[in-house]
Order: sequence, then structure tokens, then C-alpha cells
Amino acid sequence: MEKKFCNECGKQLADGLVFCSSCGTPVSTTVDVAESMQKPPASKKSMPLKTKVLLSALVILFMTAIGTHFTITYLTDGTKQLRNIYNAIVDENGEALFAELAVAGDTLYVKDSFTKRLNNGYLPVFFDELQEASERVKETGLTEILVDKKGIELFRVKYEKWLYFYSRVIIEPVSQPLVIETDLKNTILTIADKEFQLDGESIKINKVLPDNYTFTVNGKNTYMESTGTYNIDREEFEEAVVVSLPGSAYSITFNSELTDGIVYVNGTSTEKTMKEIDSITPVFGDGATFHAVRAIEGGKTEKSEKVIGKPGDSVTLVYPSLLKAQKSAESLAKAQKVQEEKAVGDRELIAQASAAYIDFRDAYEEALNDKSFYYVENYLVETAGVYKELKDFIAEADSTYYWYDFKINQVTEGTVEGDIIKLQVREVFVFENHLGVTTEYDRKKRYDLVETSPGQFKITAIHIKDTNRN
Repeated sequence: MEKKFCNECGKQLADGLVFCSSCGTPVSTTVDVAESMQKPPASKKSMPLKTKVLLSALVILFMTAIGTHFTITYLTDGTKQLRNIYNAIVDENGEALFAELAVAGDTLYVKDSFTKRLNNGYLPVFFDELQEASERVKETGLTEILVDKKGIELFRVKYEKWLYFYSRVIIEPVSQPLVIETDLKNTILTIADKEFQLDGESIKINKVLPDNYTFTVNGKNTYMESTGTYNIDREEFEEAVVVSLPGSAYSITFNSELTDGIVYVNGTSTEKTMKEIDSITPVFGDGATFHAVRAIEGGKTEKSEKVIGKPGDSVTLVYPSLLKAQKSAESLAKAQKVQEEKAVGDRELIAQASAAYIDFRDAYEEALNDKSFYYVENYLVETAGVYKELKDFIAEADSTYYWYDFKINQVTEGTVEGDIIKLQVREVFVFENHLGVTTEYDRKKRYDLVETSPGQFKITAIHIKDTNRN
């Protein structure tokens, strides 16, 4: 029996088929085995290369567009951005935080330090405000500024169209200007790893993020090099920060009448005298050690004492020989001052004691004439011998007539010896006895008084030194 094959695909055909079961070609197009053996099946017509390239390009373009769309959508996803910001702050990961922020290239900041300052008890409230601001900005298109609990501006939140079809929220930290007011020269100021050369004029750093900063100043003068630090507190960034670095605060001047000695700085000779140097600027940090060497008689030299001078100090260099003479002079002056002060104090005591003496004499005259010790007992030290002597003297004359008339009670001299005020006095009085005979007495005495309380004096002894009678 003769076998039949499809003329189109070459598949063997079963009897009675009208169409090829493989490709659907009508059976009438079939040929026998012999013909099929001699004539190969007809081949498909191939697609032109240009068409294939065009189709491939269209497919690639389409896939790229889809991928780009999803990528942009991912990148502009505000939820993802806010989540990354929050996590970066909590983790204190400055690199991750600033990857989500828009920061101008000339802004000064320290990533980790800035991020750490945000990680505080106010963060949950601040983050809620940031989320709410982001939503409002999307709706209104109006830029908003967020501040922390101390009123310092932190972030600017604004809306931006991107590639026409897409929108996104831009979050950028708010910076403040930093002004360095200074007249320092030969100094390099370093802040946030950026250096600024100080050449005698003030400088302005336009953009600095609010944070605690420690910047260094490195200065070099003819004789030494030094480094210091200066701190800026974050709270100062409520407005533009002004830092004052006056040259006078970072200078060391020399204050000495002897200006001919050669000055040494940190043990090294400047080969100049104090008069020639006058001052050294700039000097930072712990300052420097100074001394001088001068020529003295006999071709010898004398070295001054070493002095540590700190920024802003006025240094006095003193030589041992002069120091000794100076101390002697100071000691003498001090002693003289003490003596003068004592003399003033003694004169005041003597004046007060003299007034107390006059009061006593007035009271004593009445005590004698009225024969009453009561008038004078408060003027006498109760434990002293004079207390008993006067009390007995007045009591013994109770039954006898007499009369005293005190004419002169004069303090002629006073001295202070320890706690005792000694008064030299002259007393002139008239005494009339029971017979009516009067006698004038002219006596010299010494009264010893003590100050029992401020301004209050009592007599502790009375010494009769000389008496003339008329």
C-alpha cells in the first residue's frame, strides 16, 4: 500500500484524512513517498533582520520604561523616605540620614554628631510633625520649616515636581551663618574638617548646621607655634552665630622696667630683648614658658625666674637679685603700713579713752561732793585695785565736811600698749576742808584704761606721779 506524506510539513498521513493532522494542510497537496524523497519540504519564509531589530528595540524600550517607572516610584516614595530618616536617627547613623536629605554642597556639618543630637526624647513628637508637614506640603505645595523644642530651625520641607510626571517631598536641614570676628593673622581655623586661613579680617561661613562644634585654631609666630580650641554650643544657633577671636585675647605682652634682657620662649632664645619684642601673637592653648637673661657687673649674666604666660597675659620677668631687693622693700613698706594703720587706730582709741576719762572726772567730782561711790563705779574695772581704793576713800569721808572744785582735767599724752590705753594727764582742783581752808592741787597722773566693748572704756589703774600744792 502506498504511503502518503504532508507536502507542507512532511508528516506521514493516515488514510482517509482530508487535512494534515499536524499542520492542517489539505491532503490533496500530499505527494507520495518517492516524490517526497526526491523533493524536500517547502521551508518557512524568514522574518527580515530589520524587522527583528525593531521589534527587539521596542520590547527593550517598553521593559525599560516599566522598570524606570517602578524605580522612580520607589525613589519618590515619601513613606520609605520618612521611615529611613526615623531609623537613621534612632540608630544614630549619620551616613544613612544624610542619604535621605538634600544638603547644599558648601554646608558645614558633622553627620554623626548632627544625627545624635536629634536622637532625644523629643524625637517621636518631631517625627509626627515631619510626617504631617510632608502630607501638607504635597497638598498645598507650600514650603514649611520644622523647629525643635528649643525653637531652633531643623528641617525645611518642600514640594518638587520631578520629570514632569512625578512629584516628591524634599527634606533639607536648615543652616545658619557663622561669623568669626577676628584680627588674628598667621592662624588656621579648622571646623568640621574644613580649614579657613585667618589673615587679619573677619570671615563668614554662610551655611552651618546647628550642632555642638569644637574648632581648633593653629597659629604660628616668629618664635613658636601653638594650638587651641573653641566650643560652640548648639543653642547658639537660634540665629546667626558670632564668635569673637580678638588678637588681644591671644597675645602675650611683657611688663618689666628692665627691657634689656634677652627673652627665651620655651627654652629657645629669641635673640631679642623685651623692648624689641613687646608682645607675641598669636598664642593659643596653654601658652608658653618665658625667661630672660641679662648682663650684670663683672661680665656675668643673670637669669630671670621662669614664668608661664597664657593667652591674654601680661608677663613680668623678675631677676633673683632684684626680687630680693623688691621683697625687702615690700616688707619694709608693709611694716610701715602696719605701723601707720596701728598709729591711726591708736589715735582713735586714745581719743575715745580721753573722752571716757573726762566723763569719769566729772562723775568723780560729784561722787566726792555727794559722798556717793555710785557715780563712778561704772567707770572702774570691778576686779581692779582702783575700784576698792576709790570706794574706801569716799566711804571714809562720809562724816567729814569737804568740797572739791575740779578746774582742769587735761590729757597731755596717750599711748597704747597691748590692750592698755595709757593716758598722761594734768589735773588742777581746789579742795576746801572742814575748817574752810582751801588748797589748790596741781597733779600729774597716769590712767590705765581698757576697752570693755566697742567704744566703751573702764579704768583699771590710777598712778599719781607728781603733786604741787598752793
